[in-house]
Amino acid sequence: MDSWVVIVAAVVALAALIIALIALRRGSGPEPFDGLAREFAALKGEISAAFGHTNQRLQTITDKVAVIDSARANIEELAKVLGDKKSRGAFGETLMEDLVKDVLPAGSRKMYEMQATLTNGMRVDCLILLPKPPGPIGVDAKFPLESFREIQAGADEALRAKARRQFSADVSKHVKDIAGKYIVAGETADWALMFVPSEAVYAEIHANFPERVTEAHKQHVGIVSPTTLMAVLMTVRAIVLDAEMVERAKEIRAEVQRLKEDADRLDKRAEDMESAFNRVVETLRQVRISASRIANRIGRIAEADVAEK
Repeated sequence: MDSWVVIVAAVVALAALIIALIALRRGSGPEPFDGLAREFAALKGEISAAFGHTNQRLQTITDKVAVIDSARANIEELAKVLGDKKSRGAFGETLMEDLVKDVLPAGSRKMYEMQATLTNGMRVDCLILLPKPPGPIGVDAKFPLESFREIQAGADEALRAKARRQFSADVSKHVKDIAGKYIVAGETADWALMFVPSEAVYAEIHANFPERVTEAHKQHVGIVSPTTLMAVLMTVRAIVLDAEMVERAKEIRAEVQRLKEDADRLDKRAEDMESAFNRVVETLRQVRISASRIANRIGRIAEADVAEK
């Protein structure tokens, strides 16, 4: 900004010098000097206006440069995260956890568990708690990206071919590790998921390494990206909610059965009470008959006693 001020000041001084030289050529009369003063004032105004406009444009450019610097800093920070293996693993786990929390509701039934420890001692990044069958499904989010970055950054075809071979080997090893660690007979489902935190990497595997996809299927490991994981989670959610409805339907049927049994007992007790009530009514009727007969006999005795007198 200061350099621009110096440049504008130099331009103003140069313009004043040119005007002075013109004045010397025209002569020293008052009229030429008056016209020269007016020209100088007009030129000064134009230069001031241009300086103000330039200053405004420089401020706009400065603001845009600040935004660019901020974006560049964010990109550099993201590059550091993706470049460091430990940080990248945490990034993949965070992305996967956010997807799981967004899709699977936190209701009365627990649908997932983060950093769950299996009976074989292995800790899986996420365990989706599906009812049996099929049972809980493990999700691994620590996908290796070093060789994929080397494919993208390869200076020539030889380096890229070497990186592809390494990438293929890395994917194969990761699939085997997941199958051996997170598929436990009798405890989990017979499938596990390998989460790839990038659609580009997911497309690279399916487009250029179909043998790795086939190998993963044979070992019961599903390869999922953020988009496909969301589809899987939506399916899981539907299955879990359907299982809850089935369980609640069973509970409702059980409650209805118990209610029917209570109604049958109430009907039997009402019948018993009615029978008892009828017996009481009959007894009262017999008592009334007996009382009426006694009253009649007493009346006859009283009449006979009066007649004798």
